[in-house]
Amino acid sequence: MRISIVDDHPIVRRAVADAVLFIDRDCTVETFGDCESFVAAHGAAPMPDMLLLDLILPGYQGAESVAHCRKEFPDLPIVVFSGLTDEETVLAALDAGAMSVIPKTATSNELIEAIRTVLGGGYYVPRDALAGGRGESGSSGHAASGAGSKALERLTERQQHVLRLLLRGAPNKRIGVELQLSENTVKSHVSAILRALGVRNRTEAVLAAHRLQLTHQLRDHAEQ
Repeated sequence: MRISIVDDHPIVRRAVADAVLFIDRDCTVETFGDCESFVAAHGAAPMPDMLLLDLILPGYQGAESVAHCRKEFPDLPIVVFSGLTDEETVLAALDAGAMSVIPKTATSNELIEAIRTVLGGGYYVPRDALAGGRGESGSSGHAASGAGSKALERLTERQQHVLRLLLRGAPNKRIGVELQLSENTVKSHVSAILRALGVRNRTEAVLAAHRLQLTHQLRDHAEQ
């Protein structure tokens, strides 16, 4: 696995790289101080398996760094690493195309667990982002898991495949290529997924999937 880290603070880059290598010593980690150097390095080179991206970088505001990298590399899984974890910031990052948001305020153990989650194909959203109206469920872990199972039961196998790719930040066009579907068919499946989860858009779908603990359930369904 190849991981790229973009952050303008050398100490942060080193800490994140150490966390990745603690999880997988065989992983290749490359670091960059800005988006431009990352984009230039991968203009013709093979894409990394994941990009860990600082949300606030020189020359960018809000989630512009995410949008820029998503435009340059539509298929690249992007994980934001940010010191801001309020709901508005997290939603903006997800809206721009991030698949997860890891807080810079995390302890070493929390950071390792968050990176382990996303490297394992899951997603991670800070608890702060789930404290608002759209993220708060008031359910126990068992109840949330049960609700997630019921949501999956309302989806066809193909729609579950679409949901897995949606949670990785893949746009409709990429999902269509991956599953050999037309964009209109993908849009139809996405609409059905949003209805099943009781949400209005992709960003809310990511938060709902986190709340309902769907990551492992989707993986289990895929392996059956």
